[in-house]
Amino acid sequence: MGDEKRTVGDGHSALVCLRLVFGDMAQSTLYRGRWGESVAVRHLRSKGLLIVQRNWRCGHLEIDIVANDGGTVVFVEVKTRSLPSLCGGYGAASSNSKRRAMRRAVGAYVEQFCGEIPHWRYDVVEIFSPPRRYVAEQIFHFERVPLG
Repeated sequence: MGDEKRTVGDGHSALVCLRLVFGDMAQSTLYRGRWGESVAVRHLRSKGLLIVQRNWRCGHLEIDIVANDGGTVVFVEVKTRSLPSLCGGYGAASSNSKRRAMRRAVGAYVEQFCGEIPHWRYDVVEIFSPPRRYVAEQIFHFERVPLG
C-alpha cells in the first residue's frame, strides 16, 4: 500500500513508473515480434521452404529464420508492423545498418555450421496487422534482398 500512495513527483516513483510502462511495452513488442515470426514461418512453409532454425544468435547478432529452399539457404528477417509504412518495400523493412548486421550474422552462421554455403539469399518478410490485434492482414515477402 505504501507504494500506491507515493506521488509521481518524487524521482524514485517516477523512475519506477517509467520502468513499468516501458517494460510492458517492450514485452508487448517482443510478443508481437514472436507472433510475426510464427506467421512468417507458416508463410514460408506454404511456399515450400523447409525451416531449419528460428532465432539463431551469436553474441549480439541474430537471424530470425534460417530456411532451405531447394538447396538454397535462406536467411530471413521478419518485420511485424501495425501500419503499412509510407514508402514500403524491403528498403523500409530493412535499414542499411540492419543489412550490415545481417551480413555479419550470415558470416558467423556459415563459420559456425558449415564453413561454406554455395547458394544462399537474404529475404525479408513484412507482416502488417491492426494495432493490438494478432491478425495478419498483409504479408509481403521480398526475395533476394541485396545486402550491399
